[in-house]
Amino acid sequence: MYCPFCQKETKVIDSRISDTSVKRRRECLNCQKRFSTQETPQLTLLVTKKDSTSEEFSPEKIHRGISKAFNKRPFTEEQIKTLSETINSHIFNNHSQITTKEIGKIVAKKIKQKDSVAYLRFISVYHSFDNLEKFKEELTKLENKKTRSKK
Repeated sequence: MYCPFCQKETKVIDSRISDTSVKRRRECLNCQKRFSTQETPQLTLLVTKKDSTSEEFSPEKIHRGISKAFNKRPFTEEQIKTLSETINSHIFNNHSQITTKEIGKIVAKKIKQKDSVAYLRFISVYHSFDNLEKFKEELTKLENKKTRSKK
């Protein structure tokens, strides 16, 4: 690390670890001025979109999509936040690069385990349902699965 005052090398005097970062007290080897730095890990995951472009993974987008799906459903904001954090952790821990299609499948699967109405809302946007027939097909699939699981 270089000194912000004279741009020369520095040394670490003290380090403290907090929950999500490392705070370091530094001293310049040239001008002897002291300053602090805070280091946080920067986790990057590339997402490949339908048009083959890539962008950095955004946990906020997952949370937004889940929140919309669960809108006016009997779930608290804390439950929705926990679900989105679970999904984000799963994605970060199991992928170094992922497609939007894979993300959609993961999110849909997790939502389906929690609430069938939220699941229908999510996949209607994810699959771009443009007519009532697509809703009916998906609803029939859900009903058939429930019927099979009860037997």
